[in-house]
Amino acid sequence: MNDGSIIKGEIISINPNEVRIKTQDGNIVVVKLKEVYSLKEEIRTGEKESVKPPSQLKKTYDQEGYFKHSIGIGSYALSIANNHTYYEDDNLGGFAFFGTSAFTHNIALRYGFFFLKHDDYSEINDNGFEIQALFGNNFDLAGFKIYGGVGFFSETWEFSNFSEDFSGFQLSGGLGYNWKRVALDFWLSFRQADDYEAFIEDTIGGSVEMTAVSGCLLVSFRF
Repeated sequence: MNDGSIIKGEIISINPNEVRIKTQDGNIVVVKLKEVYSLKEEIRTGEKESVKPPSQLKKTYDQEGYFKHSIGIGSYALSIANNHTYYEDDNLGGFAFFGTSAFTHNIALRYGFFFLKHDDYSEINDNGFEIQALFGNNFDLAGFKIYGGVGFFSETWEFSNFSEDFSGFQLSGGLGYNWKRVALDFWLSFRQADDYEAFIEDTIGGSVEMTAVSGCLLVSFRF
């Protein structure tokens, strides 16, 4: 360690933030990677070799799939259901571009743009963006990940000379898998529906309750 102390045991896991060590008495010790001076491996005949110090471990992480950013393209859909007597549900589909930045192993930010068309009325276009703070696991390493998030969306529906803006908060849940350079993600987001409800009530009349859900299947390049 940087303070001169030595911890002996079995390394259970190591990531850019910390090292988990099972000591000889069975306890689990978690230390910050920045506090580790060097790692050494021992065999029966004694000390074998010194592993690279933390300042030189970046290359090792690259080889194991440690990347903090990704950018990708995906299939995006939006479904808005309502209980109005005369107004039909809205379903839209299209594509999206998203980027993701991992701040830690467990926290990331996702941001992107989507471009949709109405399934029943192709003249209606919906373009917008969303941003989400994600909380889960394995955002920066190769392997399986599962997460939840909270975010904001904003979009504009356009038809001929008419346009209408909608925005609000959203809650998301998703899962995926990171390979060394490629990531696959799928998530659903439950949108705040206040703007959609206000639009229907103002244009058609009556009271309405609506549920808005978006989803995306994304393939990304990690770097």
